[in-house]
Amino acid sequence: MSAILNIVNKYKKTIILTVSFFVPAILLLLVYKYSNIYPFGKYSLLIMDLDAQYIDFMIYLKHAITDGSSLIYSWTKAGGSPLLDLFFYYTASPLNLILLLFEDSKMYNAVLVLNLIKIGMCGVSFSIFLYYKNRKWSLNYAFLACLYSLCTYNVAYSMCLMWLDALILLPIILIGVEKILKENKCVFFICSYTLMFFSNFYTCYMITIFVAIYFIYMCIITDEKKFIKKGLLLCFAGIVSVLLLSWQLLPSIENMAAGKLLKGVTDSKSFFTVSADTFIKMIFPAQCHKITNQGGPNVFSSVIVTIFVALYMVNPKIKVKEKIASCAVIVFFLLSFYINALDVFWHMFQAPTWFPCRYAFLFVFFVLYLSSRSILYLKHINVKKVILTSVCVLLFYILIFVVAKDKISNINGAIVSFVLIIFYGLLLTLERTNKRRVFFALIAIIMSFEVVYNSLYTVERLHKLFKYKQTSEFEEFISSVSGDVDEIQKYDDSFYRIEKDFSRSNNDSMTLGYNGIAHYSSSYNQSYNKIIRSLGILQTSISLEYKGATPVTNSLLGVKYFFSKKPELYEGYREMVSGKNYTVLENQYFLPIGYAVNEDILEIGKFSKDYISNQNLLTEAICGIECFEEMTFEQKSNVLEFTATSNSPLYISIDDYKNTIDNIKVNGKVLPNSSYGRSRLCSLGSFSKGDKITVRFNNKLSDKVYLYSFNMEEFIKMHKKLNSNVLNITRHTDTKLEGNFTADSDRLFFTTINYDKNWTIKIDGKEVEPVKLLNNFIGINVPSGMHEITFTYTQTSFYIGVGISLITLVFILSTAIIRKQNKMKKYISSTNTLTD
Repeated sequence: MSAILNIVNKYKKTIILTVSFFVPAILLLLVYKYSNIYPFGKYSLLIMDLDAQYIDFMIYLKHAITDGSSLIYSWTKAGGSPLLDLFFYYTASPLNLILLLFEDSKMYNAVLVLNLIKIGMCGVSFSIFLYYKNRKWSLNYAFLACLYSLCTYNVAYSMCLMWLDALILLPIILIGVEKILKENKCVFFICSYTLMFFSNFYTCYMITIFVAIYFIYMCIITDEKKFIKKGLLLCFAGIVSVLLLSWQLLPSIENMAAGKLLKGVTDSKSFFTVSADTFIKMIFPAQCHKITNQGGPNVFSSVIVTIFVALYMVNPKIKVKEKIASCAVIVFFLLSFYINALDVFWHMFQAPTWFPCRYAFLFVFFVLYLSSRSILYLKHINVKKVILTSVCVLLFYILIFVVAKDKISNINGAIVSFVLIIFYGLLLTLERTNKRRVFFALIAIIMSFEVVYNSLYTVERLHKLFKYKQTSEFEEFISSVSGDVDEIQKYDDSFYRIEKDFSRSNNDSMTLGYNGIAHYSSSYNQSYNKIIRSLGILQTSISLEYKGATPVTNSLLGVKYFFSKKPELYEGYREMVSGKNYTVLENQYFLPIGYAVNEDILEIGKFSKDYISNQNLLTEAICGIECFEEMTFEQKSNVLEFTATSNSPLYISIDDYKNTIDNIKVNGKVLPNSSYGRSRLCSLGSFSKGDKITVRFNNKLSDKVYLYSFNMEEFIKMHKKLNSNVLNITRHTDTKLEGNFTADSDRLFFTTINYDKNWTIKIDGKEVEPVKLLNNFIGINVPSGMHEITFTYTQTSFYIGVGISLITLVFILSTAIIRKQNKMKKYISSTNTLTD
């Protein structure tokens, strides 16, 4: 036994770091096994935004690295949009290089591996921080590291993989703060903070606030006399880090200024962010908060943390000043959780959409740090006080349970907490005796049970509410649709857009590599979303889903190929591929990316909420033709009744996109497959003249409902007229278009390129100034005749940022060299003096 103990002591550091990494990862795998999650079951970790956004961005990043796809600009995003802010917001983590090892259709494997690695690294970094603070290795670090890694925040928000880097780097950054305080050295802080800023600037903002809190906290409890000087050094180090990443920051701000930043400061109307019962779910296990806007902070890690914090407060060895400062930090966090203004402050002054209290991991870190302090000075508390404190904690939990029993979502979790408090209280008495090996063994078993129990409840609750996607769903979709996209791109290498009336996510275009219109992310273009919505495409909040398309929108927006599950609704399209659960159609009436239009388009002001009327307004302005005719109908609650006046396709425009169509009846008979998902514009199909049609919705209709018939003849005239003067693209990349055009006179050309000041447009080598059309698209005044034209996208702010970053780097290196030379001169001078 003594030999084993000698080996343990000799390799204690390695053992602790190994345990800190692998134990949380293995316990999480155990949770996944019981939850039927891959590799143990049929479900992947793809859920909510991980399924709807992040997985697509990961696949795009992989292709950017392997295939050379641009990270500056891409036609796969929202009709063509800049990308750098999306990259830095979602996928900049260096650990994402792991993505290169996985096929697109197996990318859920990469998500699993990344999740486990990041969870393990959280434990390692926390153990390293505790070592730096205490200057010794202890097995207690591994226990606390496990609680840090598998806190409810990490498990519930593990779908937001980019945020987990913050939990990994937070302890390392705080070591940098300690080095500034103790050694007046800022290089470590600059390196770690720069890495965090690069990995995810959003959570880095939250860490920055906590760094300020931690710095003030440490200055108070250590009686730091030079806090102003060291505070300035900390600020200097932070500024240097930001300047080093100017090439990231400037283009990100520029891109977000077109969308997210336009919202300005946002908050809810209420003073309080969460309800009073929030505290209950902070202290009881298996009480995971909702991750909707009605949720709260997911900060639970273990009931033993409550005991440790209580023991910390009654420990005579810990100074009163430190306890007061610690209480102040805890109270500030609690106020932040409850008070809306503080909560918004933590979220970069914008109230989050779902995933509330995203900064809650900082609270978890702090209370676990206090727990480590409690353990460090536990020997200064007698057994009687340990037992008494544990009893008080138990009574406190029982009191909360009795008073707020109806607010507790999982009664079993509360009962388990009572049992755990009793066990932990007894075990802490063992820690004070010569039975420490028994203590470590039992604490490891019980703590493992607790984190698995809490994590399992969290995962199962997420699955119940939002459903983890099956691996087969993801694989089959990617394999099937990507094959057809590849075939189209081999067959036709010209510039065009592809869209679908079904989707796995609204970012399929980024995954499958086609030029698309739909998009969903926090990196959005507000003016683009607004105009697309005005034309009837389903746009809600920050999500744009390509539902509600008509022949007119498909034509004007350059959609040449269309994947449809209802091909019968698309008259005039040529069938290319069928036999699957969808059909690939070629739009014979698609228009290129630019075409000559009447200058009446300049007179269009605001659009209405009658989306078909908006399309008529637009086509009338650009070529003098309307393609839809309004029809009359009878409206009864949730039912529309009318008689078909022709054989033309019919469309319903409805502002309430949540009010879906249950069924359509023709002459009293329900049409098969006639239900219609949420949309602002619904294609009913074609009917025979004289048919009596009934359309039943699932909810009562508002007054803003309009019925139109589509005039194919007028549409063909529109296409013919617009297609007579078009831009012919001869070469295209992510950031450059080259082509030519022939104009029969001096004309205004309308392009479906989103307006962006970073576009440089040249006609016959001479730069021309673009015109902003419909408050979003690029227009060009062109001379008559045949001409060459180029569009080049150069994000100037990126290159300005590169310049600032290089200057900063040169300054840092020069300063370091000069300081080293001065030290060397002093050393040589002192050596010569001694020699003399």
